[in-house]
Amino acid sequence: MPLEDRQAIVEGLARVLTFLGPQHVLDSALSMQQPHLARTQSIISHGSSTAAQGGAAAKQLLQQLADELQLMAVLIKGMEFPGQPPTGFAHPALKLLEAAWPVLSAVADAPVCRQDRPVLEAVCEVYKRALQSARGSAKPLLTMLLTAVGELFTETQQAACLDVLSTIAEVFGEVKNAPELAAAQKQAFEGTLCALCAGRQAAGCGWSFKLPWHVLGAS
Repeated sequence: MPLEDRQAIVEGLARVLTFLGPQHVLDSALSMQQPHLARTQSIISHGSSTAAQGGAAAKQLLQQLADELQLMAVLIKGMEFPGQPPTGFAHPALKLLEAAWPVLSAVADAPVCRQDRPVLEAVCEVYKRALQSARGSAKPLLTMLLTAVGELFTETQQAACLDVLSTIAEVFGEVKNAPELAAAQKQAFEGTLCALCAGRQAAGCGWSFKLPWHVLGAS
């Protein structure tokens, strides 16, 4: 089945889930995500040597990996619904990202994946969709997310990482009321600028950038 058809099915089912009660939404969404996580983990665990060899088999394997990640992103996107979950329940998109985090980290850390643009774009799509769905509820994972995306961009120079950082800026603006989070945000954004400068062999690129937070707003 083409990826577009699979995405349409996942998104449709995800939209249906949002009409259930909070706990049913979470349990059902995690159950839907589990097969994609399992297939992704299987590719990482057992297919790395094949992917590293290159050729048609490697290309097909990496495309399968990117497809599974894109399907997870669509599922998380479907968790958009008005309002916030009741007290005591985390946003489903946040819980989906938490459940997927070990697998996403394994993908992002794998050398063969870091060289494959569709795979990295799919990883970043999962991050971005979680931020867009959970909005302010994603704050507990923001430090970890900023660190991961900042390091990934420094190592790969993939533009998809900038989309994630842009979404963070859109949702949160400048974080001022949490010192650890504010430091992670500053390091990720300024580190990205440095990486851009270094990539273009610009002279005199340091860590003294002043970001236009007055334009972005503040949290």
